[in-house]
Amino acid sequence: MSLMKPKNGMFRKFYGINSLISPVDESKYRELLPDQFDEHEAPQASAFIVHYQSVFPWPMTSYHEGAIFLKCMFDGKEYWYTYTMPVTKYVPMWGGRNMGFPKYVADSITLIQSDQSWEGIVSHRKRTKLSLRFVPGLEAGPGPSEKFVIDQKAFFFGNGINLLPPSKGPKVITVDLLHQVEPNWNPQYGMVKINSDKTESHYGLFDTSKDYFGFYNEFDGGINLDPIRLR
Repeated sequence: MSLMKPKNGMFRKFYGINSLISPVDESKYRELLPDQFDEHEAPQASAFIVHYQSVFPWPMTSYHEGAIFLKCMFDGKEYWYTYTMPVTKYVPMWGGRNMGFPKYVADSITLIQSDQSWEGIVSHRKRTKLSLRFVPGLEAGPGPSEKFVIDQKAFFFGNGINLLPPSKGPKVITVDLLHQVEPNWNPQYGMVKINSDKTESHYGLFDTSKDYFGFYNEFDGGINLDPIRLR
């Protein structure tokens, strides 16, 4: 059994909030997207906060994670670039950075239910790096991008792409998801409000007064990560 690719999957149970940020501020989007990647014709972003409850093998254990992704193009194919990815433990931080994920250990990541809503907060050095508040129920009928997400039922939107060293390169790595066990998804769709401290470099990418399409989702199964160097 490979340490990074256990037979029954590394990620076996988790829950979290995800969001589809569209439209985005295109000038901020281009500022945050590395030069190695091309802009997507319909720029979008995604932000999530998740609690991985069951993770194998040891020393990988339960942890929380936040992230912001930018939809982009590379060599004519569509990917989601990982702009930032705070976590709560050092083992997944170092493991992720070896695959180009720009991970760091945050002071606190919480994900708490209140009645039917969920709220996630990433805090570090007395600043809110990212906050998401999910409320079930869609405000309008889903557009093409939202319908695609609903039809997929999954938590993640597509193949990720990273730079190695993280955020710098020159190496370019894609990270695919391999389902070792048939996935069981339990999504609930609604609206997500996104915010962060005004000093964050990504502030301005999204409208903090707006509610975006998003969901709360629970997962049972077995997923491995499959990093492949493209360049």
